[in-house]
Amino acid sequence: MALLHPDRTLEQLALLEVYAAEFDWYCFCLVCGHAPGRGQDTLQSLYQAQARRRGNRMRELYPLVCAHWDAVNLANQMAQARDDWTRARLHSRLREAKVRHRTVVQSLRGAWAGT
Repeated sequence: MALLHPDRTLEQLALLEVYAAEFDWYCFCLVCGHAPGRGQDTLQSLYQAQARRRGNRMRELYPLVCAHWDAVNLANQMAQARDDWTRARLHSRLREAKVRHRTVVQSLRGAWAGT
């Protein structure tokens, strides 16, 4: 699969690396009440690269999009939490969501690299 469009595959892998590298910082900013657009911009770039490459955007990216929004929603809830107990519970759930997110990123990395 990677041999059919090596340039596009490399483009997607590069975008995935940028996205993955920025995601933890993005979530941290959201938890602190800031809303940097870069995390969603990079996800959108991945989505568009997938569309150019395969035409079927969501099949491969659906798990990443779901994992992204699970973590983002929890980070936003954590920013709005008013008490320490709720914040601690949400922090635990956010850590779990970020682990799922990293697992999805690793899976995509392997699929796009052809392994």
